[in-house]
Amino acid sequence: MTPNFYRFLLHVGLCALTALATGIASAADAPPASSGMAALSPDEQGWLQLHRFVRVGIDASAAPPVDIAAADGGYYGMSADTLKLAETRLGVRFHYTILPNFDAVVRAATRGEIDLIASVVRPADADPRFIYTEPYLTNPTVLVTRREQPPIVDDGAFGGYLLALESGQAVTARVRREFPTARVRRYESTLEALRAVSRLEADIYV
Repeated sequence: MTPNFYRFLLHVGLCALTALATGIASAADAPPASSGMAALSPDEQGWLQLHRFVRVGIDASAAPPVDIAAADGGYYGMSADTLKLAETRLGVRFHYTILPNFDAVVRAATRGEIDLIASVVRPADADPRFIYTEPYLTNPTVLVTRREQPPIVDDGAFGGYLLALESGQAVTARVRREFPTARVRRYESTLEALRAVSRLEADIYV
């Protein structure tokens, strides 16, 4: 994974965000690939000429609507739509590899088996092995509890409640950093963490 490649991805994200904001988010409405190429430097254009197929790692455990790894093997969602725009504008093709969880995606990227992680939150202690694009989507962090859950005490430890967190996610590192005394149990996916709360194995999903 080279710096030129990630600079190219930055342009992709910004172009896609502009298209979505102006209501032209379908591939049929996108301008020809040469229009997107014009926004890139000669080095970036050269990289694209040599890399017509880009390998993308998909976290199958990610929650909709950002990423949806369907049972039929298809990849859908907001990130998928953004990448489709990039294909049309830049004349590249993305090959998707569905992996079981985010940790597996990171391992594949580290081994050079994929070139791009489709959806990732940049943590405060960003991994120096990777280069991150500008955000194209902002989501708030919320707490999910059962309906009968008593109010959460703001004591720096979530009132002693057991938190369900996802392994490898930025929010998990943030909770451990900002709330070091909080009780935590890690799960491999969003669905597993939410089910743990519903089954009384944990109290709060972050």
